[in-house]
Amino acid sequence: HDSCTEFLEAFNIWICENKEIINNEDNRLKNLGFKGDIEKKIYKSARYYFKNKTNKSSSIEISSNEPIPYIPRNKSLFKTMEEYINKYPIKASILFKQFINDSDENIQLQINTEKKRLYSFSLNEEMCVKKIHKTFNNAYYKIKKRNKK
Repeated sequence: HDSCTEFLEAFNIWICENKEIINNEDNRLKNLGFKGDIEKKIYKSARYYFKNKTNKSSSIEISSNEPIPYIPRNKSLFKTMEEYINKYPIKASILFKQFINDSDENIQLQINTEKKRLYSFSLNEEMCVKKIHKTFNNAYYKIKKRNKK
C-alpha cells in the first residue's frame, strides 16, 4: 500500500540486499533465452501483481533465501484428467467441479492419493485443491490447443 515513490525506494533497497540471488536468476533466465531486464520484470511483478494479492496464511513458510519448491505433476492423474476431458467436452470450470465430485472410485482414489502426495510438500487442503485445479486446467487447455490444430 505504499505510494509509487516509497515502493520504488523499498524496491531498490531490496534489489541491493538480494543482488546475488537476482544475478543467479538473471544468468539462469538468459541461458533459457530470456532477453529482457530482470530487474524491470521483478519490479512490474511486485508492483502490479504481488501487491494486489491478499495475505492468505499457508502452511508453507519460506524464508527470503529459500525458493518455493517445484512440485512435479502426477502423470497418472494428468492422464486420467485428459481422458475425462475428452469424454465430456464442456466448459473447463464446470468440468472441473464435475471431475472433483465424480462418483467414480478410481477418480476419487487418484484425487485422494494426489492430495496425500501434495501434503508431503507441506501444502494445506486449499493449496492442494488449487494445485489439482491448475493441473486440470493445464490438461484442458493442452487438449483444446491440440484440437485446434
